[in-house]
Amino acid sequence: MKIGDLVKTKRASMHAPLGSIGLIIEIQKGGVITATGEDWSIFTLLLCGCKVKQRRYCQLDLEVISEAR
Repeated sequence: MKIGDLVKTKRASMHAPLGSIGLIIEIQKGGVITATGEDWSIFTLLLCGCKVKQRRYCQLDLEVISEAR
């Protein structure tokens, strides 16, 4: 996943229901390293049609719909 990708949420949260659509506008290092050595990132989304316009999600909670070129 990278900046500009269109994604769908796989987790419901306050003011952003399950399946919300958003655009990745920022990526930050999450500081979480899994047992397999993966470094998870935190993605800031610009959400469409939700009360909250920007929200942060872990990469596990997102599904790419359309990749940026």
